[in-house]
Amino acid sequence: MKCPDLKAVAGTKVTCTARDGDGKDLSIPVTVLKADATSITWKFERV
Repeated sequence: MKCPDLKAVAGTKVTCTARDGDGKDLSIPVTVLKADATSITWKFERV
């Protein structure tokens, strides 16, 4: 899976890309749910 740089700011969204087992391209939306000085919580969506 490849993702562009993702800022550690709640609400930031990017789309990561990958390939499935059959070689089909996949797009995976990713959102930062919360971030503080010691941790980041991401949400990877299924599409």
